[in-house]
Amino acid sequence: AVVTYGAINLKKLNAEKRIAYESDFYEIVSTVDELNNDFMKLDVATSEKLQAEILTDVYLKSRLLESGIGRFPVETGGNEQTANYVNFTAETSKRLMEKLARGESLTERDKEMLTSLYKTNQTIREELDTLAYEMTDADMEDYLKKVEKRGIEEICQILSDASAKRFGHSTEGSAKN
Repeated sequence: AVVTYGAINLKKLNAEKRIAYESDFYEIVSTVDELNNDFMKLDVATSEKLQAEILTDVYLKSRLLESGIGRFPVETGGNEQTANYVNFTAETSKRLMEKLARGESLTERDKEMLTSLYKTNQTIREELDTLAYEMTDADMEDYLKKVEKRGIEEICQILSDASAKRFGHSTEGSAKN
């Protein structure tokens, strides 16, 4: 009876873990989508006050994305490109907010950087949307088994690949199969 009870509790624990990771995954998807919307708003915003407000949102959502990714199971340090993209986005938005606070305007170079971040984020968004659309409960369970056995996180790899395109680095072969 104790063994049966333990097996039931283990199944419950595994189900709870899967649900928690699914929640984290969809939070990441949602945050990336919101960032995408913010970048589109920045592209058309003309007032410096509105630009500063949107950049504040970009900064906060970048940190939220960092937190969401941090809660996902990662056993390797192979997501450096992901961290680079998220941190670069947060720091760029912070730097531009400070620039606007000093009464300066965004330059063409600043706008080009934001466009580049938008394009990277768009790539990430498309990949995550596809994954979210196609993922089932069984896929999440399989994924968690892979993570536990091999230490690979597909979401970080997707983010890493997309940010590598932005930074011009190759990530092929960086994940262990």
